[in-house]
Amino acid sequence: MALVKTETQALGNHQHSSRFGSLYVGDLSPDVTEKDLIDKFSLNVPVVSVHLCRNSVTGKSMCYAYINFDSPFSASNAMTRLNHSDLKGKAMRIMWSQRDLAYRRRTRTGFANLYVKNLDSSITSSCLERMFCPFGSILSCKVVEENGQSKGFGFVQFDTEQSAVSARSALHGSMVYGKKLFVAKFINKDERAAMAGNQDSTNVYVKNLIETVTDDCLHTLFSQYGTVSSVVVMRDGMGRSRGFGFVNFCNPENAKKAMESLCGLQLGSKKLFVGKALKKDERREMLKQKFSDNFIAKPNMRWSNLYVKNLSESMNETRLREIFGCYGQIVSAKVMCHENGRSKGFGFVCFSNCEESKQAKRYLNGFLVDGKPLVVRVAERKEDRIKRLQQYFQAQPRQYTQAPSAPSPAQPVLSYVPSSYGCFQPFQVGTSYYYMGNQVPQMSGHQNITTYVPAGKVPLKERRSMHLVYKHPAYPVAKRGSKQTLVFKGEVNRNVEAGTCSKATTSDENRKEERRLTLSGKLSPEVKVEESGKQLQ
Repeated sequence: MALVKTETQALGNHQHSSRFGSLYVGDLSPDVTEKDLIDKFSLNVPVVSVHLCRNSVTGKSMCYAYINFDSPFSASNAMTRLNHSDLKGKAMRIMWSQRDLAYRRRTRTGFANLYVKNLDSSITSSCLERMFCPFGSILSCKVVEENGQSKGFGFVQFDTEQSAVSARSALHGSMVYGKKLFVAKFINKDERAAMAGNQDSTNVYVKNLIETVTDDCLHTLFSQYGTVSSVVVMRDGMGRSRGFGFVNFCNPENAKKAMESLCGLQLGSKKLFVGKALKKDERREMLKQKFSDNFIAKPNMRWSNLYVKNLSESMNETRLREIFGCYGQIVSAKVMCHENGRSKGFGFVCFSNCEESKQAKRYLNGFLVDGKPLVVRVAERKEDRIKRLQQYFQAQPRQYTQAPSAPSPAQPVLSYVPSSYGCFQPFQVGTSYYYMGNQVPQMSGHQNITTYVPAGKVPLKERRSMHLVYKHPAYPVAKRGSKQTLVFKGEVNRNVEAGTCSKATTSDENRKEERRLTLSGKLSPEVKVEESGKQLQ
């Protein structure tokens, strides 16, 4: 009954002057086409038109579209049935297409829009909508994801400000899947920038946390310095702590007091670092400037930072510190990991001075850890590494690789038919080309032919006799009707008609004589060819 009421209310609030019902479909996969949208939406309701928005220059999809139906009622049914459903691996976000320009401007300013964080990784956009729908009609609901994984926060926009206020009052601070929800009014980017310039930050960044620290532990530790609005310990895809988190105070003075008191506090086996939480761009710019200044002021400082690779997947920062710690004071140690927490196989270790790092590099380079030899080198800045590689390749002489040439048709290759008696002379393969093993016929354009051996034509049954004789075209040609005689020592002569083959015939006496001569060592494997009484070599 509640679902029917919500649908009717939404339908009444979004009637258009046009006779068509229009929907906005966002968060589409870049691979989605107009045909995919038609096939998805026209299963139960008729679709009038589909417009997939594309970049006017590249023609690539901008990942959102507008779909027109024959009536607002059909559009409402499609939105109810397909909102947050999967299309090519991504959940679609469907809402009414607002043609009122004033209404669209008002919603962009954060009208009736809520920001929700501390969400469990299992909560999807559909779950979030079911959580907030009892407080009013929802225009849009989204859980922000990265590579298919929830980032732990999302947005819910109602059609009225009163509904948003009611939802915030009821759900802020409530426990959902063991986490305390933080629900606040959404503040757009421009307003946040203005607020950041006018007042101190209330958000605190905490790192060097041991693995056993939870959100509750962090809340208990920081709440003694003032009212804490939210606490989160960042975790990987396996639920393990990533060693850092954030604490947000209601008062900037309380945040400043906590930073001054808790920074350097020994918590377990580590000393806490507590500082102002910065945005990614701000932190990147600050670190870049810091390291640039250090490299200018201390040219030898780069030798104190080591790059370590070939690490096992089980390697963590604590163990990396233990391995390198015996060679000096470690300023920082970092193992680079994927989003799911698995090690990327490399990391960095920074010592307090270059002498300690040189000693660690000397003794640990090639040292076996978990069956894998460590590779330890001096870490380089990205700009220095690119410059060094460019200089290296520019210094190399240009080499042009030419495909090996095949034998010319005018110079056919001599090929040999293997025979234990050597009864065949080398002949020329005039009809095809033979390629050596180190040549590539595909690159030369010639036919790929192996050594020419007339298979089945020259079988040798025993070392002393030959059953078939094959006349190759390269042999001396006898006239039709003349006789060729093959003479084997120890055998009777066999007459072979020119151009034909015949079976060999040998008497028992000759076999015995041949066996006797072979045993005495007087029989030699020579072959004589006679034609009309004339001996041919």
